[in-house]
Amino acid sequence: MAGDTGDEPAEDSAESLPADDLFELLSHHRRRYVIECLDRYGSPMSLPDLADECVVMEHQTALDDIPAETVKRMYMSLYHCHIPKLVTADAIDYDQESDSVAIGPTASQLRSHLTLARSSLPLPTESALEELRNTTTNENESLTIEQASQVLQRAGYDEENTIQILDRLENTGYVHFVNGYVRLIG
Repeated sequence: MAGDTGDEPAEDSAESLPADDLFELLSHHRRRYVIECLDRYGSPMSLPDLADECVVMEHQTALDDIPAETVKRMYMSLYHCHIPKLVTADAIDYDQESDSVAIGPTASQLRSHLTLARSSLPLPTESALEELRNTTTNENESLTIEQASQVLQRAGYDEENTIQILDRLENTGYVHFVNGYVRLIG
Protein backbone atom coordinates (compact mmCIF):
# COMPACT_ATOMS: atom_id res chain seq x y z
CA MET A 1 0.00 0.00 0.00
CA ALA A 2 2.83 2.41 0.76
CA GLY A 3 4.19 1.76 -2.74
CA ASP A 4 0.83 2.63 -4.31
CA THR A 5 0.54 5.99 -2.59
CA GLY A 6 4.18 6.72 -3.40
CA ASP A 7 3.54 6.14 -7.10
CA GLU A 8 0.52 8.42 -7.38
CA PRO A 9 2.21 11.72 -6.46
CA ALA A 10 5.08 10.93 -8.83
CA GLU A 11 2.59 10.53 -11.71
CA ASP A 12 0.74 13.72 -10.81
CA SER A 13 3.92 15.76 -10.50
CA ALA A 14 5.15 14.46 -13.87
CA GLU A 15 2.11 16.00 -15.57
CA SER A 16 1.80 19.12 -13.42
CA LEU A 17 3.80 22.26 -14.09
CA PRO A 18 5.10 24.46 -11.28
CA ALA A 19 3.40 27.88 -11.29
CA ASP A 20 6.58 29.74 -12.34
CA ASP A 21 7.06 27.43 -15.33
CA LEU A 22 3.41 27.75 -16.28
CA PHE A 23 3.50 31.55 -16.22
CA GLU A 24 6.80 31.62 -18.12
CA LEU A 25 5.35 29.42 -20.86
CA LEU A 26 2.23 31.57 -21.19
CA SER A 27 4.17 34.84 -21.04
CA HIS A 28 4.96 34.88 -24.77
CA HIS A 29 2.18 35.21 -27.32
CA ARG A 30 3.88 32.83 -29.77
CA ARG A 31 3.77 29.96 -27.27
CA ARG A 32 0.10 30.74 -26.66
CA TYR A 33 -0.45 30.70 -30.43
CA VAL A 34 1.15 27.25 -30.71
CA ILE A 35 -1.25 25.79 -28.15
CA GLU A 36 -4.24 27.57 -29.70
CA CYS A 37 -3.33 26.40 -33.23
CA LEU A 38 -2.86 22.79 -32.18
CA ASP A 39 -6.27 22.93 -30.49
CA ARG A 40 -7.99 24.69 -33.38
CA TYR A 41 -6.55 22.73 -36.30
CA GLY A 42 -5.87 19.41 -34.67
CA SER A 43 -2.77 17.71 -33.52
CA PRO A 44 -0.27 16.81 -34.92
CA MET A 45 0.64 19.59 -37.35
CA SER A 46 3.75 20.04 -39.41
CA LEU A 47 5.96 22.80 -38.03
CA PRO A 48 5.80 24.77 -41.33
CA ASP A 49 1.98 24.68 -41.22
CA LEU A 50 2.03 25.66 -37.55
CA ALA A 51 4.38 28.59 -38.34
CA ASP A 52 2.01 29.69 -41.12
CA GLU A 53 -0.96 29.68 -38.76
CA CYS A 54 0.96 31.45 -35.98
CA VAL A 55 2.14 34.22 -38.31
CA VAL A 56 -1.45 34.70 -39.52
CA MET A 57 -2.59 35.00 -35.90
CA GLU A 58 0.21 37.43 -35.10
CA HIS A 59 -0.43 39.69 -38.09
CA GLN A 60 -4.20 39.16 -38.33
CA THR A 61 -4.11 39.01 -42.11
CA ALA A 62 -4.10 36.40 -44.85
CA LEU A 63 -0.92 34.36 -45.30
CA ASP A 64 -0.60 35.62 -48.90
CA ASP A 65 -0.31 39.18 -47.54
CA ILE A 66 2.61 38.34 -45.25
CA PRO A 67 6.14 38.51 -46.68
CA ALA A 68 7.91 35.14 -46.99
CA GLU A 69 10.77 36.46 -44.85
CA THR A 70 8.33 37.18 -42.00
CA VAL A 71 6.96 33.64 -42.23
CA LYS A 72 10.51 32.26 -42.23
CA ARG A 73 11.36 34.31 -39.11
CA MET A 74 8.28 32.87 -37.39
CA TYR A 75 9.35 29.32 -38.29
CA MET A 76 12.87 29.94 -37.00
CA SER A 77 11.58 31.57 -33.81
CA LEU A 78 9.31 28.60 -33.13
CA TYR A 79 11.99 26.06 -34.01
CA HIS A 80 14.84 27.59 -32.01
CA CYS A 81 13.04 29.16 -29.06
CA HIS A 82 9.38 28.39 -28.42
CA ILE A 83 9.06 24.74 -29.45
CA PRO A 84 12.02 23.65 -27.27
CA LYS A 85 10.53 25.43 -24.23
CA LEU A 86 7.15 23.80 -24.77
CA VAL A 87 8.78 20.39 -25.33
CA THR A 88 10.82 20.70 -22.12
CA ALA A 89 7.57 21.36 -20.23
CA ASP A 90 5.82 18.39 -21.94
CA ALA A 91 3.21 20.80 -23.32
CA ILE A 92 3.93 19.55 -26.83
CA ASP A 93 5.75 16.70 -28.50
CA TYR A 94 8.05 17.47 -31.42
CA ASP A 95 9.28 14.87 -33.91
CA GLN A 96 12.26 16.39 -35.68
CA GLU A 97 12.38 13.65 -38.31
CA SER A 98 8.86 14.39 -39.55
CA ASP A 99 9.01 18.05 -38.41
CA SER A 100 5.65 17.62 -36.68
CA VAL A 101 4.23 19.04 -33.48
CA ALA A 102 1.54 17.45 -31.30
CA ILE A 103 -0.20 18.30 -28.05
CA GLY A 104 1.64 17.01 -24.98
CA PRO A 105 0.44 15.94 -21.52
CA THR A 106 0.71 19.36 -19.82
CA ALA A 107 -1.02 21.33 -22.62
CA SER A 108 -4.37 21.03 -20.86
CA GLN A 109 -2.90 22.82 -17.84
CA LEU A 110 -1.71 25.67 -20.09
CA ARG A 111 -5.13 25.87 -21.77
CA SER A 112 -6.90 25.96 -18.39
CA HIS A 113 -4.77 28.82 -17.12
CA LEU A 114 -5.04 30.73 -20.39
CA THR A 115 -8.83 30.40 -20.29
CA LEU A 116 -8.90 31.43 -16.64
CA ALA A 117 -6.70 34.48 -17.31
CA ARG A 118 -8.92 35.57 -20.17
CA SER A 119 -12.14 35.07 -18.21
CA SER A 120 -11.00 36.87 -15.08
CA LEU A 121 -10.13 40.31 -16.37
CA PRO A 122 -10.71 43.09 -13.85
CA LEU A 123 -13.91 45.01 -14.62
CA PRO A 124 -12.17 48.18 -15.95
CA THR A 125 -10.07 46.06 -18.31
CA GLU A 126 -13.09 44.05 -19.45
CA SER A 127 -15.09 47.20 -20.17
CA ALA A 128 -12.07 48.74 -21.95
CA LEU A 129 -11.88 45.67 -24.17
CA GLU A 130 -15.58 46.08 -24.95
CA GLU A 131 -14.97 49.75 -25.89
CA LEU A 132 -12.21 48.71 -28.30
CA ARG A 133 -14.38 45.97 -29.81
CA ASN A 134 -17.26 48.42 -30.31
CA THR A 135 -14.91 50.76 -32.18
CA THR A 136 -13.76 48.18 -34.71
CA THR A 137 -16.01 46.77 -37.41
CA ASN A 138 -14.39 43.34 -37.60
CA GLU A 139 -11.95 41.21 -35.63
CA ASN A 140 -9.14 41.75 -38.15
CA GLU A 141 -9.24 45.52 -37.86
CA SER A 142 -6.38 47.32 -36.15
CA LEU A 143 -6.10 50.63 -34.38
CA THR A 144 -2.97 52.64 -33.88
CA ILE A 145 -1.89 52.73 -30.25
CA GLU A 146 -2.83 56.41 -30.26
CA GLN A 147 -6.33 55.64 -31.62
CA ALA A 148 -6.83 52.91 -29.02
CA SER A 149 -5.73 55.29 -26.26
CA GLN A 150 -8.14 57.95 -27.56
CA VAL A 151 -11.03 55.47 -27.60
CA LEU A 152 -10.31 54.55 -23.99
CA GLN A 153 -9.87 58.18 -22.93
CA ARG A 154 -13.25 59.09 -24.50
CA ALA A 155 -14.72 56.23 -22.44
CA GLY A 156 -13.40 57.86 -19.27
CA TYR A 157 -10.00 56.27 -18.72
CA ASP A 158 -7.09 58.59 -18.00
CA GLU A 159 -4.01 58.45 -20.21
CA GLU A 160 -1.85 56.54 -17.71
CA ASN A 161 -4.50 53.86 -17.25
CA THR A 162 -4.93 53.35 -20.99
CA ILE A 163 -1.34 52.14 -21.39
CA GLN A 164 -1.67 49.81 -18.38
CA ILE A 165 -4.96 48.44 -19.71
CA LEU A 166 -3.55 47.87 -23.20
CA ASP A 167 -0.56 46.06 -21.65
CA ARG A 168 -2.89 43.90 -19.54
CA LEU A 169 -4.97 43.07 -22.62
CA GLU A 170 -1.83 42.03 -24.49
CA ASN A 171 -0.61 39.90 -21.58
CA THR A 172 -3.90 38.01 -21.52
CA GLY A 173 -3.92 37.54 -25.29
CA TYR A 174 -6.86 39.81 -26.21
CA VAL A 175 -4.77 42.28 -28.20
CA HIS A 176 -1.40 42.18 -29.86
CA PHE A 177 0.91 45.09 -30.62
CA VAL A 178 2.33 45.01 -34.16
CA ASN A 179 4.35 47.89 -35.62
CA GLY A 180 2.57 50.60 -33.61
CA TYR A 181 -0.88 49.06 -34.04
CA VAL A 182 -3.21 47.34 -31.60
CA ARG A 183 -4.81 44.26 -33.16
CA LEU A 184 -7.80 42.70 -31.45
CA ILE A 185 -7.56 38.91 -31.19
CA GLY A 186 -10.76 36.89 -31.42
